[in-house]
Amino acid sequence: MLVAGSSGFVGRHVVQALKKRLSDAAVYGIGRSGTRENSLDAFLPVEVRPENLWEIRRYLSSGPAGRIDAVVNCLGVLTNDPESAARDNVRTTEALIEAASGVAPGVAFVHFGSAAEYAPLYPPQKTDETMPNHPTSAYGESKLAATRLVLEAGRESRIRGTVLRLSNPVGPGMPPTTLPGKVLEFLASTTEDVLDLGDLSSYRDFVDVRDAANAAVLALLSPPATGEDVFNIGSGVARRARDLVRGLLEASARPGATFRESSQGSARSGAVDWQEMDVSRAREALGWNPDTPWQETLRHTVHG
Repeated sequence: MLVAGSSGFVGRHVVQALKKRLSDAAVYGIGRSGTRENSLDAFLPVEVRPENLWEIRRYLSSGPAGRIDAVVNCLGVLTNDPESAARDNVRTTEALIEAASGVAPGVAFVHFGSAAEYAPLYPPQKTDETMPNHPTSAYGESKLAATRLVLEAGRESRIRGTVLRLSNPVGPGMPPTTLPGKVLEFLASTTEDVLDLGDLSSYRDFVDVRDAANAAVLALLSPPATGEDVFNIGSGVARRARDLVRGLLEASARPGATFRESSQGSARSGAVDWQEMDVSRAREALGWNPDTPWQETLRHTVHG
């Protein structure tokens, strides 16, 4: 098994889920230089770029367990800069498909897409997989372009592609470019008691990152039927961003910790006021269920 982006937030949890569910599997990692997961059998600290294809292909074809059998793509960046989004969300996916399909044609390929690929809806509508793809940000556009690359490669039988459109994963170790990551960074500080944030009135579907990682494993263990290649991965419940922040602060039990918000929205998702994912297709086809209780997600995010 290859986990691309294995040292990232989602990638680390995918590695753990693979090792837990498939204890005999050899799990490789690849990505930028960083902390290697102790449970990985091999790790190549190289960026997935076209200029590195030869090195990546050699790694995928002659690793400690031989040729790869499956790929989980967790690569990507949370940015609204069009150039960075195209480089790190689209071209990395293209290069990974090229490398993996060149070594193992028809390889199972699970790709983490994003709920930002969908058009905004109004409450209480749920977003299902038939909803229009109409991103409102450069980030969403780049994720949709990457999804289309995976689906096209699947139609050409270069890979067996499955796209997991992930809503808002929450868990320990989140980067400060995310709202939960900003809260965690604040809680790790000992100098401030008040956290300044933007507008927190929007509703989002927050899902435990461990549930998201399990979805990737199930997509490998139970490949979906032909024609069912895109699945929503969320909790199925919309919550205010404000309630997430308040819940994380309460879970920390840090005395005096509070927050205040302004009217400024997120550049990446400020145009979306409401999103609640319909995850029934993933339940039925993959046997997946986002069953981690909300309070446990909050506690785990803060305390690990």
